[in-house]
Amino acid sequence: MFPKYEDVITPLLFEIAKRGGRTAPTDRDGLGRSVYDALAVHFSLSQEERERRTSDGEQRSFWEKMVRWARQKLYDDGFLVPPVRGVWQLTGSWNAYLSEMPGLQSQGGDELVVFEGRLCERLHRFRERSARVTKRKKQWVLKSLGRLDCEVCRFSFQDRYGPLGSNFAECHHRIPLSELRTGQPTTLSDLAVVCANCHRMIHRVRPWLTIDELRGRIQRT
Repeated sequence: MFPKYEDVITPLLFEIAKRGGRTAPTDRDGLGRSVYDALAVHFSLSQEERERRTSDGEQRSFWEKMVRWARQKLYDDGFLVPPVRGVWQLTGSWNAYLSEMPGLQSQGGDELVVFEGRLCERLHRFRERSARVTKRKKQWVLKSLGRLDCEVCRFSFQDRYGPLGSNFAECHHRIPLSELRTGQPTTLSDLAVVCANCHRMIHRVRPWLTIDELRGRIQRT
């Protein structure tokens, strides 16, 4: 049975860290496994599940698309540098943090369990806190302005899609989750309400574009 998309994120980060913080999808570990293979073993996927194709006719399997979705999320949250020639690489700060944790090079035993447990706990804490403050941000903007317009381009999902888009928008963390210190609070001013297109453009380069920088680029086009 396939895992949920979000459940692939932490194991993928862990797998990249085990490979020295840098790997390509086709690189093999000491057991001759690619990233896709190693994660498939982690989730106990059958060979049939690993090879299952999507209904859209793409060459990649459904499993490969799930792993690549998780890679994109890690990139969006600032854990990976922009891919160059297909290489998936941790940022310097996260590579240093993960390499110092016990059990990274171990292929089994209690140390490995402790390592993965600590990593899962930290990422879970980031994402849980992110979900809470994102909800509060949207509530505050709705109460103040009565609508959720993109702070960059002013796009409104409600205007475009009617009731279906009511009270819908994405939230951008001005400070990457990966750079937050343990216990550092996230305030409403640390978030920006954006549309999906602007959100993706902000994350397309490193360092991320600010809201004002992307707005300026739009105005100059």
